[in-house]
Amino acid sequence: MIGTLVGVIVGIGICIQAFNGELEAWGIGGVIVVVLIGFLIPMTVGTFLMSVTIASPVAAILGFLMGHPSSGINALIIGVLAFAGQFIIGLVRRDRVEY
Repeated sequence: MIGTLVGVIVGIGICIQAFNGELEAWGIGGVIVVVLIGFLIPMTVGTFLMSVTIASPVAAILGFLMGHPSSGINALIIGVLAFAGQFIIGLVRRDRVEY
């Protein structure tokens, strides 16, 4: 629940930054750090990363439509890294998956 709430807030922030053309590459490094933290608390970080993965294509579209291609590309990279990180955490910490 906490991961989803924080993920939605961050996802909205990514969309707003891409819309304004302010989404910078530091967010890519932030996703990598969050994935590393995800090995310690996989359920919370996993739900966080899912929200970011869903919001990033929306942010990319907003960035491209508003004429900010660098923000759109950064949003796409953030989404791909969030998805890949969630996938890797799921493989490594399979013991924490709920059925």
